[in-house]
Amino acid sequence: VTVRTAEREFIIEESLTQFEQEFEDRFLRVHRSCLVARDGVRGLERLPDEEGEARWGVVIEGVADPIPVSRRQLAAVKQLVKG
Repeated sequence: VTVRTAEREFIIEESLTQFEQEFEDRFLRVHRSCLVARDGVRGLERLPDEEGEARWGVVIEGVADPIPVSRRQLAAVKQLVKG
């Protein structure tokens, strides 16, 4: 698993699921292969449609492009954004 911070990247031996369980109060799963820091989330925006499907991306402080959110995780991300 690659952990990316504002300053650098780290490789850890722990699985993403283990990391999520250990730090569930600090991180939120937005996709099957991605967790984001809850306190870095700044919003949710609609991404360009592909094949006519609505897609969403979570906006993270200090990250240029929104990170895609899976349909399965969208409700949890919306809840976090609403506060």
